[in-house]
Amino acid sequence: MSGTFPTQLSRQTTRESAHIPWDRRLGLPRDALFGYALLLPGLALIVILVGYPFGNSIWMSFHRKLIGVPDAPFVGLQNYVDLFTDVDYWIAVRNVMTYTVVSVAFKLVLGLSVAVILNEYVPFRGFVRSFVLLPWAMPTLVTVLTWRWMYNDLFGVFNYVLLQLDLINAPKAWLGTRA
Repeated sequence: MSGTFPTQLSRQTTRESAHIPWDRRLGLPRDALFGYALLLPGLALIVILVGYPFGNSIWMSFHRKLIGVPDAPFVGLQNYVDLFTDVDYWIAVRNVMTYTVVSVAFKLVLGLSVAVILNEYVPFRGFVRSFVLLPWAMPTLVTVLTWRWMYNDLFGVFNYVLLQLDLINAPKAWLGTRA
């Protein structure tokens, strides 16, 4: 009797399948798997920073949690019943909805009006366009100036704190040195 025994054939098949790269077994290109691997730390951070507080707030909504009291007895849906039967809650919901609708409508009408006016020819159109963009650019400018002030070598906050803690002997020119 010539040929191979079934056990030899199954061993050979097992050995061949063991040599298939893991990325081809998943059916994804190698660069796609690399991209997913690069996403994992960010996704883990999002789960930790968003998922844990979200889950904790859901847990607290089913317990009577008081500040300074270590134990929180389970109350089930009673917190939700109390919330939806509270008159002040519905007044707050109405106020928030009114404020949202009015402010969005006002901003939409005002923004579209300014856009239509600035699209037409008006004297000093470039100046007016710059003036309209000023609120958009101001937060960045304020941030830059704040950091520059904090790193200032004569009266900056960092030098003051480090001098008070005796970590440095003289003010350091943080933005004036290379290393």
